[in-house]
Amino acid sequence: MSFQKFVHRSTKGIFLFIAIMMIIPLVLWGYMGPKGGTDKDSEESVGVIFDTVHVSRREWSEQKLRAHPTYYWRMLKLYPRMAGRLPEPKPEEVVQLARRNVVLLQDAKDKGIPKASRAEMQRKLQDIWFMFTGGRVPLTEQNEEMLARTVFRATFTTFEGWIED
Repeated sequence: MSFQKFVHRSTKGIFLFIAIMMIIPLVLWGYMGPKGGTDKDSEESVGVIFDTVHVSRREWSEQKLRAHPTYYWRMLKLYPRMAGRLPEPKPEEVVQLARRNVVLLQDAKDKGIPKASRAEMQRKLQDIWFMFTGGRVPLTEQNEEMLARTVFRATFTTFEGWIED
């Protein structure tokens, strides 16, 4: 058997094998759905706090992210000169702060307290910024993002959500 015949026969098999290995995952993915689940899964209750507050998977994920700014804000009020040198929160602290935030938000919702308006959020940002600069530097969008990333160690979206809460 010549080398050319060997290559001709074996390439058909290899291409067939590759095609099958690419098609099977696509068929299974289409049949079973994407790995991450659906939006319905993210809205379904994953836990109950104090036998009354139902928490969805999406809400719990958001609150765990927003617990980091809560932790840094608490620490900065206690130790204002330590900005940028604060230790990372422990996982237990993150869970505890997230649980506290969920309960407080549900309590506010039950009492009919609306979410913060854009003006209220801006005032809170100004207050936080004033704490660091004493009013010497104006608050700009770049400063807001820098504050979120360096001091509160969060994305701006998470930081903004924390301010709104």
